[in-house]
Amino acid sequence: MSAGLEIINLTKRFERGTPNEKTALDGLCLTVPAGEFVTVLGSNGAGKSTLFNAILGKFRPDHGRIILDGEDITAMRDYRRALNIGCLYQDPMRGTAPHMTIEENLALAYTRKAGRSFFAVNKKDSARFRELLSSFGMGLEDRMKTPMGLLSGGQRQAASLLMSTIAEPKLLLLDEHTAALDPEAARKVLGITKRIVSEQRITTLMITHDMGMALSCGSRKNLRKGKDPVEPLYTIKDAEAALTQVKPILYDQLVELNPQIKIVFNDAGHILGSAITELWVTEGESTSKIVFSGDLGVMNRPILRNPTKIKKADYVIMETTYGNRLHEPNATSIDELIHITLETVRRGGSVIIPSFAVGRTQELIYQFNIFYEEHPEYQQELEKVNVYIDSPMATTATEVFKRNAQVFDEETKARILSGDNPLDFKNLKFTRNTADSQMLNNDKTPKIIISASGMCEAGRIRHHLKHNLWDSRNSIVFVGYQAEGTLGRLLVEGAKEVKLFGETVVAKAQIHNLEGFSAHADQNGLLEWLGAFVQKPKQVFLVHGELQSKLDFAKLIEEKLGYDPVVVTRNSEFELETGELLSSEDVIGEIMDDEGIEDLKDKIGSVKEQLDQMLSGAEKAMGTELSAEKLQQINNIVLELEKASLNLGSSLTAENRDQTPLSEQEA
Repeated sequence: MSAGLEIINLTKRFERGTPNEKTALDGLCLTVPAGEFVTVLGSNGAGKSTLFNAILGKFRPDHGRIILDGEDITAMRDYRRALNIGCLYQDPMRGTAPHMTIEENLALAYTRKAGRSFFAVNKKDSARFRELLSSFGMGLEDRMKTPMGLLSGGQRQAASLLMSTIAEPKLLLLDEHTAALDPEAARKVLGITKRIVSEQRITTLMITHDMGMALSCGSRKNLRKGKDPVEPLYTIKDAEAALTQVKPILYDQLVELNPQIKIVFNDAGHILGSAITELWVTEGESTSKIVFSGDLGVMNRPILRNPTKIKKADYVIMETTYGNRLHEPNATSIDELIHITLETVRRGGSVIIPSFAVGRTQELIYQFNIFYEEHPEYQQELEKVNVYIDSPMATTATEVFKRNAQVFDEETKARILSGDNPLDFKNLKFTRNTADSQMLNNDKTPKIIISASGMCEAGRIRHHLKHNLWDSRNSIVFVGYQAEGTLGRLLVEGAKEVKLFGETVVAKAQIHNLEGFSAHADQNGLLEWLGAFVQKPKQVFLVHGELQSKLDFAKLIEEKLGYDPVVVTRNSEFELETGELLSSEDVIGEIMDDEGIEDLKDKIGSVKEQLDQMLSGAEKAMGTELSAEKLQQINNIVLELEKASLNLGSSLTAENRDQTPLSEQEA
């Protein structure tokens, strides 16, 4: 039995001595006993793929040793290591010859065990391949003469798994090998993986982001040792059940969680549904008001309203994402985006935009809608240039935006009332499945692709970068914050090449970083929000930002506002005290002061005007041919309006009753 894998003090730094220097591995030690199945979990950029590449011999580590089956392979060439290491990647297209048949691919992989310098298919080997494939239950044994390139992702990954293990390697590396598959195919391939590893007792190291998958593999290991199985903290079913307990709350509604805690959510203007939280907590004879800023948005941005200014608080817990930076004006970034788009299209390239699925993508749709519909001078040039939203989450989020126009800003509401849907236009296309996404990379005509994730750490954007980053005709446009250690940050800072799906991809496309699209308030925006408090808070806590950002903002507000803030650097506890007790009436009075009452009057007038206009439009639409789906949608909304109007009427006519229990009321 082999001695397994031992990694001793492994260290690797890339681009040493340059501004882009990055420590990927720092004194890593790891022991995988022979025959064990070990899972590596970690966030993107943590160095998991770097570890695998070090084991495979893709580069020499700066320090440390790699020992496999008792042999030091640190200096061994990669092609020699390949004789004893099987590897399966996330991309089902990788590691196989697509134009060769399943049988020929397996024969090629089998040469390692047979010790041949050539490969050939004989009857004995063919029968063995058929037997092994039949055990998968995927019908592959009947398709042995089919080219690998014609198989589905799950079928190809299963065949690749067999190729990686048929020569009985000393070590098997699984690099998120089920991540690109649909859930059913992923479940089947993982089951086959665990069976093969168990039967052959292959020392295995697997990278995954799926905690459930990691624990399911870890349970088998514990059971063999007579220990209790490791159970996941929660399952998908638990998450789905939890969602049934979620109750939507509108902005500005006072909610009493219990007699001691009351809460109000205010519009933070960051993304749809983001909230500044006001929290009143009563303990004994005292009440404290705590305000959580949440992520604050940018003033005067399209679609969403400005962040709400809060007047009073005892304690403020505040974000500092851009505590030491200023954005360029949004209008400048919009003009630059349009310029980049036109220049890229004119040289035959495509524009690839990594974007957060919620908020940023919808703002880009809004701006492209204006560009396409209000600039006839570019109509002929852009007629065949489509804007593709290639993110299932972004597609769903856009539909959610459309259903919640009540929280849009006045400009966006005015566009809707004028008959323009600001989140839709002729050239806008939404991909519906993986095949649609892959088609975009096969189509070389100029286009605009907006895809998640915004920092390029996961999602379909990584595939689009793999297919487009190397082409100098293309443009990669970043429209949001790029955290340290992310792929997006590397590209913005000028990396000449990056790793994608285990491959080195040169960065020849033009890289642009437009900070005017950020959904986070910059230093001036944060200072303006904090300076709007009429009653000076007793204490301000600065959180949610890189350390230097928090320190710089703390110095600024000390100089400008006279605060002595607490910079929170790690998990901390603080004792909060106040001597004032507020009743429910006091809390409501604080919210509905004279200014609040005037705002409510304005809101009533605005709602009346909007309803008159929209109901008039709905009556006219009834005289046209509408689809059954559209009629049902209108009917549902009208029923909700009817219910809301009756509830408003009931509230207006209800008596102002004393809510004190009868037993406590004075005679």
